[in-house]
Formats: sequence, structure tokens, C-alpha cells
Amino acid sequence: MRLARLRWALAGGLLLGHVGCRGGDWIVAGAEPAAGGGSRGNEPSPELLPVEECRSAAALLEQRAALYRTEAVSEAFAGRWRGTLRGGGAAGFPSENVELELDVAGRGSLWFDASPPPLATDPDSGYLCSAGSDGAVLCGSRSGFVGGYRYPLERVSVRGDVLSFVLVESDPWGPWCEQRSPVAWPNPVAECDSSFDVQLPGTDTVAPTGCSRLDEEGVATDIDCELMYTLRHCECGWDACIAAYAEGIEVGLELGDGGAALSGSLWYSGDRDAARLQLER
Repeated sequence: MRLARLRWALAGGLLLGHVGCRGGDWIVAGAEPAAGGGSRGNEPSPELLPVEECRSAAALLEQRAALYRTEAVSEAFAGRWRGTLRGGGAAGFPSENVELELDVAGRGSLWFDASPPPLATDPDSGYLCSAGSDGAVLCGSRSGFVGGYRYPLERVSVRGDVLSFVLVESDPWGPWCEQRSPVAWPNPVAECDSSFDVQLPGTDTVAPTGCSRLDEEGVATDIDCELMYTLRHCECGWDACIAAYAEGIEVGLELGDGGAALSGSLWYSGDRDAARLQLER
């Protein structure tokens, strides 16, 4: 099987993309195009990499589930909650209106009241990241969140009157990442002698004239800035790429007003700013 032909329709996100393998089944290591990474048309190198024991995307999703294991909650926290963000940081979110749904099993979602994100149709172009007139690239919103996307609640727990959960920052990019083909390269220090990722190893650079990717040999290749920032939201197993789940935003909301309200703060990506969040049934 060749790597470029292997793609699963997976939903969700992931971490730990740099994995390797040994075994009797083999794939061809791909090299990305000079423009910084198309999902198709990778020219295969002559070196073959074994895949029998490589960590798959499905295995990575299992790791995510274990990392963000959720607990059941009491009925006092279950239901649909609606409210608003307040304070100076509120302007950086996709909308000041927020909704949260949660059931007693700890399954739920949070979303900002805005139009849903567009369908991901082109894995060779940036997605949900846009460059401004000053050249700065914004992914989602100033806070890092994407409007209209239902963020799954991860690692839900309750301690006393406080409901806690995690929102995985890269989840909205999952459908785009799934359309990319993993790129493989030999790596003797990796888990099974090979590494897999959404692009070959390198360093992103940003200059007033645009963006480029510096490879391990120090050779710079121009890359579209929006695409460069989008690629940062993906990780890969040997057979597929999905959204990275390394970065998550922790949220804590306290139950008050006789059980009729949840209140707390919602932070930006990177804890750069925050807004007060007040939700009611």
C-alpha cells in the first residue's frame, strides 16, 4: 500500500503524531511539494518504511479518549444553558452569546452563536485562518475560538459546586486535517524507526514579505501563510491525519443562584485574555 492512498474518514482530534514502526507490511515515504504541502501528488522517495506496528490514527484517537476521560455529573448541572460573555475580552470571541449543553453522562458541547464554519473542501489551501491587510494571520478569532462550531466537552468533572471541562483548540480543523495524507520519513530514535506528520520536519518563519518553511538542511521554501498556520492544527498516524489535541482550554463554572446559573471565565488561546461568562437555564 502507498501512503498517499490511505485516508480514513475520522472525526475528532489527536496528539502524538510522530510515530514509527517495524513489520512485514510496507509503505512509501512521501516528500511534500515545494510549495509547502499538497495532500496529493507527493513524489515517493525510494526508501520503504515498514508499517505493521505503527501507531494508527485510530490508536491516537483512543489515546485522546483516555487523556480526556469524562465523568458523570448530577442533574443539577445537566441541561441547556445560555448566556453571555462580559468584559473587555468579550470582543475577541466569535460572539458574546454562548450556549452549553450537557447530559448526566458528561457528554456535551459548547458553541458561540454565529454562522457555522464553511465546509473544508481544499486540503491544499488554508482553512479557518485568514491573513489581514497587515499580513498577520488570524485563526478562528482573536481568542482562537471558531464561531458556530460545537466544541465537544472533554474531561468533564464536578467538584462541589464547580463544573470543569476542557475545550480542545484544534477540533474545528479536524475535517480539513482528515483530507491530508500523512508524510513519513526515517527516524531511528522514533518509536518504530519512522516518523509521521502532516509535513516534513522544519521550522516556520514569518517575514514582512511572507511566510516560508525552513527544512532540516536550512533550505527555505515559500509557503502560503494561511496554509502554514492551518497545518499547525493537525497531527498524523501512519494512515491518516486528524486534528491535534495537545492544546486545550480549561473552563471552570460555579453553580449558583439556587442552581439556576453557572458563572466563571472563558480564556483565550494561550491565556492571553479572558471574559466573564454567565449562563442560565
